[in-house]
Amino acid sequence: MPNHTKIGRCACGKVVFQAKLPFEKSVICHCKSCQLRTGSAFGHMIYFKRNHLSFAQHLLRLFAYKAESGNAMQGHFCTECGTTLFLTGTLNAGLIGVAGGCFDDGVSWCKIDREIFCRSKADYVYIDTPFSLETSPRYKPKTL
Repeated sequence: MPNHTKIGRCACGKVVFQAKLPFEKSVICHCKSCQLRTGSAFGHMIYFKRNHLSFAQHLLRLFAYKAESGNAMQGHFCTECGTTLFLTGTLNAGLIGVAGGCFDDGVSWCKIDREIFCRSKADYVYIDTPFSLETSPRYKPKTL
């Protein structure tokens, strides 16, 4: 993959970001938290090292929540239009997930590494990826 920069933005264009390739991983997630966060059947996050991403942090608000596993997560969204552009959390320390739909040139350049939480996947969704997992390799369910 060529080593260059991808540009993206929120719906209103107030928050613009630059992401330097290569990315670390690209994940489709069908968990309930991603469904709620995106208002869709799944979330697509492309993870970059923190130092490979630049954006104006002061233009974003943070929504912190706990995933079903108990892991701390943070959605970073535009204060003007509400687009969630970034996702951070304890599971992917040192990485920032960028919402796939926010890249100016789409995501045809990005191969999906895996889809996770297929146990809550919508019946009509088909993703061509080498790994389709019922939960996640690092998922540790809550114990009662």
